[in-house]
Amino acid sequence: MMKTLIAAAAALALMTPLCVHAATPADRAPAAAAAPAANPEAEALVRRYLAAVHFERTMDSMQAAMLPVIAAQTARSNNLTADDQKMVVDIVRQVMRDKMMPKMIERMVPIYAQTFTLAELQAMVSFYESPTGRAITDKIPTLAPRSAAITRELMPEMMGEVMRQIIARKCPNGNCQPATPKGAAS
Repeated sequence: MMKTLIAAAAALALMTPLCVHAATPADRAPAAAAAPAANPEAEALVRRYLAAVHFERTMDSMQAAMLPVIAAQTARSNNLTADDQKMVVDIVRQVMRDKMMPKMIERMVPIYAQTFTLAELQAMVSFYESPTGRAITDKIPTLAPRSAAITRELMPEMMGEVMRQIIARKCPNGNCQPATPKGAAS
């Protein structure tokens, strides 16, 4: 049972950044540790931008909406009870919020600072600190539950299509034979 819980938590933790990352305009470059030092003024603007767009709140909202969807799929494949599923979701969210989010921001700041010019960063900050930018930022979290509902609705269709395409590629003529395990007698 413990291995099942750990496997489910690991699956959720690995999938969550993929879902969350889609909401950020960050460059998908290697980690900041390999990047040259960024301009301190640019880094300060990036931090203002991330604060203005309520980056942490937005990520938390997206996790709150997406983790139950991912957890339900993980629970089916790992036979988790509803209580175990809730516990795993709560732990993943807490670890993401307390441990991963600060590290993620620290690594993202130099990437943003190197990706955008000072003028672009200043424009982004000006917009998101403006009344219109704040209004947009305040509405974004309401989209996460709606997006999750759409994802839940479309998931069975998508998974069916994925399976059809996998089968079509692996068995183009429709005559697939089950794989023989290594070491098995032929």
